[in-house]
Amino acid sequence: MKIQDILPKPVSAAINLLFQSDDPDKEQEGHKQLKALANGGDMFAAACLGYACQFEDFDFYDLDAGKEYLQKSADAGNPLGQYYLGMMLYMGEKPFEEDKILGNYYLNLAETAGIEDARKLRDNLHKKLTPEEARKMMQKAKLVLFWETIKEPFQRKK
Repeated sequence: MKIQDILPKPVSAAINLLFQSDDPDKEQEGHKQLKALANGGDMFAAACLGYACQFEDFDFYDLDAGKEYLQKSADAGNPLGQYYLGMMLYMGEKPFEEDKILGNYYLNLAETAGIEDARKLRDNLHKKLTPEEARKMMQKAKLVLFWETIKEPFQRKK
């Protein structure tokens, strides 16, 4: 499934205002709509807003806010948040430090949820790895996934 096919209509409308206009007022309106949706609990909006906050061209450029929205969306299980977070971690895009293993983990989650672009991106990125690097990465990713599935019983109750 393509990214544009999974976006709820209000998120898609806000994205169109934000990215497909040279009018600063429309960009601001798109940002305002995305932020309201994200703060209201729409994790697709949170993913899109988090990604958009990374672009210096926007007046609302804010790496910390972008990181927070992306992490919140990915942690909530949103496939778009997982895709964007995985891509940025894998490639070490601001504000994230490069972490190919965690990036690969999030891209795998996004692919499992049906995001075609996650598989395509991961496959393209893996072409640049040596076979030994790819093997080690997959082993470590499996360990991360295993830990994610069993860690809850070991966490202390607050």
